[in-house]
Amino acid sequence: MKRKKTRRRYDAQFKDQAVQLVLKTGQPVQTVAHELGISHTALQRWMAAHQHKHLNAEQLLAAAHVKIENLERQVERVTIQRDILKKSLGIFFEEAPPKNMPKSN
Repeated sequence: MKRKKTRRRYDAQFKDQAVQLVLKTGQPVQTVAHELGISHTALQRWMAAHQHKHLNAEQLLAAAHVKIENLERQVERVTIQRDILKKSLGIFFEEAPPKNMPKSN
């Protein structure tokens, strides 16, 4: 009978020590993960969580400002495109002058 593989669980202290080992030694994540006997993807997730947790408010605010500026530029571009489409639709759907009406000079 096939035995079900159990998922290993690591406590927060072990995760923090593994992340600190990568940060202090400067070794690649894969090397440290291999030395600790863990998956390199797990260690990468722990690194990402650590970085996210330690971002300060100024960095988060700066990132939000950049995102807002990008969205404002996008809204401006879409508004211009909409206005151009409105004008072109108005030109295409203008009624043709009646056939018996004289042309204006």
